[in-house]
Parts: sequence; C-alpha cells; structure tokens
Amino acid sequence: MNRFLLTIALVFISIFELNAQQVPFYNHNLRNPAVFNPAYYGFKNTVNAYIVRNQRFAGFDGGAYNHYLTVDGKMFLDQLGFGVELYQYASGLQKQLGAKLGLKYSIRLAEKHHLALGATGSMLHNNIDMSRILVMQQADPYMANMGDNRLSGSLDVGLLYHWEQGLRIGISVPQVIGNKINYSDQNTRGFYRLARHIMANVAYDAKFLKDQSLILTPDFMVRYIPGAPIQYDGSIMLEWTKLGWFSATYKSDYAISFNLGFSILDRVQIGYSYEYIIGSLKQHYSAMNHEFMLGYTFQRKNKEVVDSTWYYENIELKKEIDRKNKQIEILLTEKISNLGDPKEDTTQYDEKLENSIRSVSEDKFVELAGGDSPAGYYVVVGAFWQKSGAENVLNETNKDFPDGRIIFNERNELNYVILKYSTEKGPCLDILKNVWDSGYPKAWVLEYKK
Repeated sequence: MNRFLLTIALVFISIFELNAQQVPFYNHNLRNPAVFNPAYYGFKNTVNAYIVRNQRFAGFDGGAYNHYLTVDGKMFLDQLGFGVELYQYASGLQKQLGAKLGLKYSIRLAEKHHLALGATGSMLHNNIDMSRILVMQQADPYMANMGDNRLSGSLDVGLLYHWEQGLRIGISVPQVIGNKINYSDQNTRGFYRLARHIMANVAYDAKFLKDQSLILTPDFMVRYIPGAPIQYDGSIMLEWTKLGWFSATYKSDYAISFNLGFSILDRVQIGYSYEYIIGSLKQHYSAMNHEFMLGYTFQRKNKEVVDSTWYYENIELKKEIDRKNKQIEILLTEKISNLGDPKEDTTQYDEKLENSIRSVSEDKFVELAGGDSPAGYYVVVGAFWQKSGAENVLNETNKDFPDGRIIFNERNELNYVILKYSTEKGPCLDILKNVWDSGYPKAWVLEYKK
C-alpha cells in the first residue's frame, strides 16, 4: 500500500511537470525580460535589481509561490552584460531553491542593429516534503530508499535581435540540458525531469512626445514544452518614464492580468500585478493571484570617455597632429614672450584649449537625420560605440546646451555627442571652457576638414 501511494504521488509530480510549465509565470517580464532570456542582460544602460514575490493558487493547501532576486547590467565593455539571480519556488510537495550566474555578449550587425547571445548556469536544490506523503507504514523499504533532497545543475541560453528604433525579437531555451533528478537509487519512477522549454517574444517600443518619455509597447510571447499545449501571451504596456506604467496581458486558456507600477526619482520602481482566472481552469479555481515587485536602478556614469586620440588608427595622422600641436606650443611661447608677463593660470588655460583641437580629414561624419555633416569646428563631449550611451549624455547636457546633437563617424562607427558647431574655432573654444566646468574634462574640439 505504501509503495502504491508513494508511486502515485511521485508519478503525478513527474508526469504533471513534464507536461506543464516548470518555468513559472512572471507578470513583470515587460519590465525585466532578462528573467526569461539571458540575452537581455545589460540591455539598458544601467544596473537593475528586482525583488519579486508571486503568489498563486491560494485556494489550495499551501498554493504556489515564487520569490526572485535578480541583478543585471553592463560590464566594463558595452558589449558585455552580466546577470545574477536567486530564487525560490514552492508548489505542493515540491520546493526548489536556486542560484544563477550568466553572461551576455552583443555584436553590432549594422548601424542600429545588434545581436546578443546570453547563457546562464544555475545550481538547483530540489526538495520533496516526504512528511506530507500519506503512507501506512513509515518503515516500508520503498520509503527508506527515497531521498528528499537532491542537488542538480541547469543551463539556460538565449538570443536577442535588437533594432534601435524599438524592435526586439528574442528566443530562449531554459533548462536546455533537460537533465533528470533522481530521488531514489533503486526506484526508476522516483525522479523529476527538468523539461526543456522554448520561449520566444516579439516587442516594439513606440515612443511619443518630444522627449520620447511616453512609450507604448506591444509584446507577444510563445511558450512551448514537448508534450504540452503551446501557451501564448499578448501584452500591451503604456509607460510614462516620469511617473510609471500600466499594462494588460492575456494568457491563453489561463488568465488575464493587469499591472500597475510607479517610478520614483528615476531610481525606485514599485509594481503590483493582479490575475483574473479565465478559461478551463476557472471552473476548478477562482482565488486571486498576486505579484509584487520592488526594483532599484543604479545609474551608469557616462562622463568617462576614452581619450580622443585612441580613435585615430592612422599612425601618420597622429604624428601630424603632434607636430601641429608642437608648433602651436612654440607660437604661444613666442607670443607670451612678446606680451610681457601675463598671468600664469590664463596662459596655461589658453594653451590647454589650443591643444584640445583635433584635426581630421579622412573621417566621414553624417547627420542622424540624413546628409553629410559640414566642415568646421565641433565641441565633442564624448564618442560611443552604442547610440544609447550617446543619447544618455545628450540628455544630461540638454539643459545647458539645448542645440546639442549626435553625428555618426562612418570610418570608426562611433556616435559623437556634439554640443556646439561653428565654422570658426573661437566660439567653440569659448564653449569648451563651460563644458569642462560642467563636469566633462575630457571634452575636445574636433576640426573637421573635407
């Protein structure tokens, strides 16, 4: 009798999980898509941390709950991202405690087009609460051979295509290995298998208003597990970056959910999601499902820019620039001798300004709105591989320099943040003083010759 009841329980767990979702539903995936796809690590130009509690099936004994702690962001290179996740799942007799560590690498396919590959390794502690299994004889040899705790590993992989105009297409395979966790060395039915999932999503961020602070995001996600019906979600989210967001989601033959969240000082995010059960499950279960989220954003520093001379790949051009700078230094020295004894601080400051000019003739700059950039002098505050980094600096300086813009160098594929343009160097040198005082000491003046 013991063997019969225990076999029924374990087979139910194994078979049910093989034909159902093992990766729990997560209602804040529009805010934190990295929880499903490691290729999203570092997608934003910030480091983000989220704490989530998800409670489902409260009407049943114990129900099901999930706890998440995730942190992801970019590393020392814009192409690299990292992700760390701690989580706890509990459903019925089964509990799972896990830790994940992952990396992402992104390549640039063309201007504004990127492809990212991510992978996450995890350690899982799986537990079955044997005390909740009803048996008539606790000393049954079948029970003696069963273990209630098992340690295992898993691997998730993901791929993401991103077009900077707003389109995202991702595909991920959680639990790609599909390994089996044995709870008994003698009973072939005492196991739990990590089912391989295939998940894909398509989303588009449509931005409105002059500062693009109003964003409308439709999102479609498909989940497939061998042996189970295909499940899909359709979502739409409206976000005002200065205040918060609202979204609605339809989950096929399961539920509709509503999500409301607020952003506080561009750092703290508070979100709540409510699910209303529909479809075939409604006749068996009608209790409420909830999810709470608390997030924090660590802003990255964009002011640190590599010295501009790093971008000159032509060695002869570097030598020519050094030669001209030396001539300028000699001319300034002669001018100072003829003028007498000027103030030392002013002389050094003027010399520094003159040395900040970098002349280029082989580069080709184009406007993002279309057309070639004109020859002349440009005050450059930074140059970035990714356009998002340039946009962040442009937004930071927009208040003091409202005429700023971004131009693209087709030779080295860098986005230059321009605060001032003039056909003469004098106005640009005057502006450069203010830029340095504003906290950008590595800004320079670009002399663009065609």
